[in-house]
Amino acid sequence: DGQPGVDPLGSFIFTFSEGMNPAHISTGSLEMDGPGGRVSGSFSLFADPDDNIPDVITFTPDAPLAGLTQYTINIDSPSDFAGNTVDSEDLFYTFTTGLALTDISPISGPVGTEVNITGSFPTDLNSSTVFFADENGDRVATDILSAAETDDGLVVLTVEVPSGAATGNVLVRVDDDESNESLFTVTLA
Repeated sequence: DGQPGVDPLGSFIFTFSEGMNPAHISTGSLEMDGPGGRVSGSFSLFADPDDNIPDVITFTPDAPLAGLTQYTINIDSPSDFAGNTVDSEDLFYTFTTGLALTDISPISGPVGTEVNITGSFPTDLNSSTVFFADENGDRVATDILSAAETDDGLVVLTVEVPSGAATGNVLVRVDDDESNESLFTVTLA
């Protein structure tokens, strides 16, 4: 509970110490909420391959979650095959997502090239910085020209390859949080 930096592109997996009765677990049994309300997604109950007893619940959101955003998950009173119910208060979790860089387009170009960086980021440009590598492997900041949300909930940051950039990794920083890195090749003009 309270976990920071949770992958906004991943699934959420809950493993129980014993088999859960599928008749008492349904899509409505697991709810995820964020600042925009209920998060839609798919729900699965999996069996342990060793004993074939369903003891793993997985929830996969239909769209990426927003970066650096708090969410809650509640699993409503699941029960095992003996009818023992787990208290819902024990299955209420709060977490905050991290940042995830999912795409860079184009993946190469000279200094001055406009580059679209897609990922799970906030649209607040005041706290966001994009960094390219320089020839020493240090970071060179560049201005974010625009930010736009896509239909699937990701954000596209448009930047220019800054003077002094060299082939290396690009990342997005929001305050003290950093995304994963992705390679960009700087070419001659």
